[in-house]
Amino acid sequence: MSVKYFLAFLILIIVVSGAAWLSVLFFINPESGMKAVLLFYGSLFLFLTAILTIAGYGLRSLFKRSSVHKNATEAQGAFRQAIFLSIIIILALSLQAQSLLNWFNSIVLVGAVTVVEFFIMTKENHKHVVAISEDIQLSEPLDE
Repeated sequence: MSVKYFLAFLILIIVVSGAAWLSVLFFINPESGMKAVLLFYGSLFLFLTAILTIAGYGLRSLFKRSSVHKNATEAQGAFRQAIFLSIIIILALSLQAQSLLNWFNSIVLVGAVTVVEFFIMTKENHKHVVAISEDIQLSEPLDE
């Protein structure tokens, strides 16, 4: 899927999930059960992920001059980070709804997501280094 179609799909998700979230917010009683809560958080998660992906991709495109291949890589990174940020926001809202959100829980939540992001970035960087090292052919063996 090209980046153009991916962004168009994200705009469609913004419209649909935004309408769903607003309808849940205004027309469904939050005390009506678990379905209402899941609809609220699920539609908000999709809405936030799509908005943050477009914002992240826009900021990356604004500050980096890159080729088409890099644009797809930038879109993937923006999508991944938007998912992580949306998870942080949804979990923080969920903890706040139960009066469990405090500074310690917030730091643990952000720290856990940061560790996962660093792990993924390290794995991606390792794959890139291995691919480059396999492409390099030495003309003479190194005898040192």
